[in-house]
Amino acid sequence: MSSPPPPPPRPQLPDDLIAEVLSWLPVKHLMRLRCVCKSWNTLIISDHTFIKLHLHRSALHKPHLLLEWNDSIFTRSFCVTHFSGSRLVENPSIISLPDVTPKRDDIYTVVGSYNGLVCLNGCCDSAYSGLGREEWICFWNPATRLMSEKLGSCRVDNNSFIKYNFGYDHSTNSYKVVKFVTTHLSNNVSIRIYILGDNVWRDIQNFPLLPLHLNCIGLKFWVHLSGTLNWITSRNESASCYNRETITVEQLAILSLGLGTETCTLLSLPKGFDEVPCVLPSIGVLMDCLCFSHDLKKTHFVIWQMKKFGDAESWVQLLKISYQDLQREPLDETPYTHYQLVPLYLYNGDTFILASSGDDDDDDQAILYSKTANTVQRTALTTTTTEKILWFLASEYVESLVSPLRVGSSTTVA
Repeated sequence: MSSPPPPPPRPQLPDDLIAEVLSWLPVKHLMRLRCVCKSWNTLIISDHTFIKLHLHRSALHKPHLLLEWNDSIFTRSFCVTHFSGSRLVENPSIISLPDVTPKRDDIYTVVGSYNGLVCLNGCCDSAYSGLGREEWICFWNPATRLMSEKLGSCRVDNNSFIKYNFGYDHSTNSYKVVKFVTTHLSNNVSIRIYILGDNVWRDIQNFPLLPLHLNCIGLKFWVHLSGTLNWITSRNESASCYNRETITVEQLAILSLGLGTETCTLLSLPKGFDEVPCVLPSIGVLMDCLCFSHDLKKTHFVIWQMKKFGDAESWVQLLKISYQDLQREPLDETPYTHYQLVPLYLYNGDTFILASSGDDDDDDQAILYSKTANTVQRTALTTTTTEKILWFLASEYVESLVSPLRVGSSTTVA
C-alpha cells in the first residue's frame, strides 16, 4: 500500500506584502507580533525602511496629545489622549516612565516630541546637597516603553534657570537639544546645543537676540518646524522680558534658529498685527505651518498662519474670535495677567484645540472650537488622580518604532 502524497506546501506571503500589512498596525500589536518568528522580530525592531514606513503611516492617524500633570512632589506619569470625531477622548491612556532610577526626588518634564520620541528634562534637587542640582536629558518612546540613559548630565547652580528646546535636523538626520541658561544674579545668558550621539554640550556663538519668554516659568513658547526652532523676540537687544509699556509692534519678531546651520533668521510678524497686546503673543504649528496668535483689544483672540515658511508676505488670518464666542470673560484691566490661549491643533481645517490658562484653576483646560458650527466644547478628561493637567505643556505626539536607545545613529529616520 503506497503512502499518501505529502501535503502541498503552505502558501507564503511575499516579504514586501507582509511588511505592507504590518506597517498599518499600532505599535502595541507589533510588539506582540515580534514573537511570531525571528524574521518578524528583525523587521519590527531593526529594519530601518519598515520603521520609516510605519512612522509615515502612523502620522496619518488622528492626532495624539502627550499630556503631563504635576502632583507637587515629582512628575513621572503622563497620559496620551487622541481626537475622535469632534471631541478629545475621555479617560486617556496613562503611561508611566520606566523605573530607571529608585530615586523618588527625580523630576521629569517633557521638552518636546518628534518622530514618536519624547525628549525629557530630568533633575534631582538633592544630588549636590545644597550646592546645586543635577540636570540631564533623556529620550523615551512611550509606545515601546523604551528609554535612553541619562545624557548630557551637568551640575546647575541654584541661582540658575534653564529652558530646554528640542528639534530635528533633517540635513544630518540628528536630534538636537538647545538650552538657555540664565542667572538670577546677572543678565548673562548662555546658549548651548547638544547633538544626540556626541554626548557633549557646546556653546552656540553669535546668538543675536534672546526669546522674550525666558522668564515665563512653566510656559512653552517655542516651536519646532522644518528643522528650525522658533521663538518670539524683540529687535531691541536690551529687552529681556515682555513689557507692553516699553515695547513696540515694530520691535516684535520671530527668531528662527536653523538646526543645520546653527544660524538665526528674523521673521517679520503679520502686517495686520498693529497693536501690542496685553499678554505675550505665542507661536505654534497648525497644519504644518507656522502660526502666530495674540490677544486683540482684550476682546478677541486672533491666529495668523504663515503659508510659506520664512515668507513674511504669506501671512493670512486664520481665526478671529471673540472671547464671548469662546464663552470666556474678556481680559481684565490689570497691567499683567496670566491668562493665555495657545492653539495646539487644527483638525480638518475646522476644529481648533486650544490650551487655556489663567489665574483661576477653572481657566486651565482645553477648548475645542468648530468654525463651521461655531460651537465650543471643554474637555472632561479624567485620570486616576485629581492632579492638574498641564495643558500648556501638551505636545503633539505620534506612535512610532523609533528606538531611543539608538538615537543619533544610522537607525534614525527622517
